[in-house]
Amino acid sequence: MSKVRIIVFCVFAVITMITAKAQIHTAPDSENDNWRYFKDIGIERGTFIPMSKFNLSSGNALTITGSYFYSDKWGFRSGVSFIDGLAGGANYWRVPILFAFRTRTFTADYDLNDMYEDYSFSGSLTRGLIGFFFSLLPTRFEMNAGASFGGISPYHSKGYSSNGSHITDISRTFASTLDANMRIGFQFWRICVNGNFGISYLLTQNINYYDIHPNLGEEKSNPSWLGNMGVGASFRF
Repeated sequence: MSKVRIIVFCVFAVITMITAKAQIHTAPDSENDNWRYFKDIGIERGTFIPMSKFNLSSGNALTITGSYFYSDKWGFRSGVSFIDGLAGGANYWRVPILFAFRTRTFTADYDLNDMYEDYSFSGSLTRGLIGFFFSLLPTRFEMNAGASFGGISPYHSKGYSSNGSHITDISRTFASTLDANMRIGFQFWRICVNGNFGISYLLTQNINYYDIHPNLGEEKSNPSWLGNMGVGASFRF
């Protein structure tokens, strides 16, 4: 359940940041750089987390991603991800086909003196801390939803512990998921440092996990949900 709490915490944190950002004035429409940049290409490193009551190991992911937007808000995102070590040792590659919605790049336009009128030392310190906090907020958000198609290499392993044994079995190669992701970005010129997290539902039920206790018998799990988190950088053009 700790992995679920991490995902929930990230969702809450991003909602909080979006709410705070919405209170900051943005630049006029003529300065909306989404009308200048309709494509991007980037690379990301991250992790895929099987969400199960059993402690299945996460997979390490390397993703090459790109997008094409046909307006300032709407477009598509795709790429390819290579994931190794999933659920104990399986290799998984996937190609996402996602609809994308992006916000404009936010430009801070506020007067801290109006927001906090205490000019004492403590007031100046408070203004500095508030300014530093706002400077850490992401400058653009992007939401993705769609499906991914790929394959998981066949994998079978058996392990032992003081409480019994466990078996991980992946016999079906083709894999497909439904995906929903949130991307947050800090932009510097055309370079954007990205953080993203999301969740995927494994339609093809590829992962079979068996937990075997000498006295309690066998318990089976088919993890259907995969959480993912990652960081990377992209170039807009």
